[in-house]
Amino acid sequence: MCHGSDLRGEEAVENQAPNLSIAAAFSLEGFTQVLREGIGLGGRELIEMKEAADSFKHLTDAEIAALHSYLRALPPEDTAESGASQS
Repeated sequence: MCHGSDLRGEEAVENQAPNLSIAAAFSLEGFTQVLREGIGLGGRELIEMKEAADSFKHLTDAEIAALHSYLRALPPEDTAESGASQS
């Protein structure tokens, strides 16, 4: 819900939730770390994700992998719009 029904992020949120196509920049290990610990690329602490991590603790490794695969499969135009260019 933080990222909006279209997964493109919410500008109205105080600390804007990014377009979820940014998941393409994360390895599966990195994506898992974001969900479980709130630690982003380069070891950045993502306060909002750290607070939300409790909501994701019920997800299995397989469910996180499936979610990661889905987000990485978003159309390229969504990735370009988000500014996510890291691999």
